[in-house]
Amino acid sequence: MKKEVLLIPATVMIVSSYLIFRAIVLSAQAQPAPQPPERSYTLNVTGSEANVIGNALSALPYRDVAPILNKLQAQIKEQDAKPAPTASDPPKPK
Repeated sequence: MKKEVLLIPATVMIVSSYLIFRAIVLSAQAQPAPQPPERSYTLNVTGSEANVIGNALSALPYRDVAPILNKLQAQIKEQDAKPAPTASDPPKPK
């Protein structure tokens, strides 16, 4: 009976040692490769087109679209603070 009692802790020790070893090996292999910086785009849309985009995004889960909506709103607010171009302003060269 005593031999059986001694085998259980030894078996648990071997299994737990193996699991710890596997966790260390897997965590060392699980390092993701660094990603290149994501490309940024500039879009020119009218106010009504921006509203359509905002309405379409609002149909998606908030946690997914909140950063995008906030970024778009900040850009719109920044551009609205600038004076609107007039007809007498020369066109910008491309």
